[in-house]
Amino acid sequence: MRSHRRWVAIVGSVGQPRDRNPAAAYTLFDLDGEQITFFRVPYNATAAADKIRRCGLPGSLAYRVEMGI
Repeated sequence: MRSHRRWVAIVGSVGQPRDRNPAAAYTLFDLDGEQITFFRVPYNATAAADKIRRCGLPGSLAYRVEMGI
């Protein structure tokens, strides 16, 4: 029997981490198991930052992607 709990999960967004870890993040919610699992996936943050710079976007955006801030 399923409980009647409310869930709140602040999962953030991919590409703009704020925990000094530039890895991409995603979250899975298992309704049956009533469990939230957070995952991190490494990717080439330096290449992503280089693309940001080449597009003429602010360097601060590229820096944040590289540093995870």
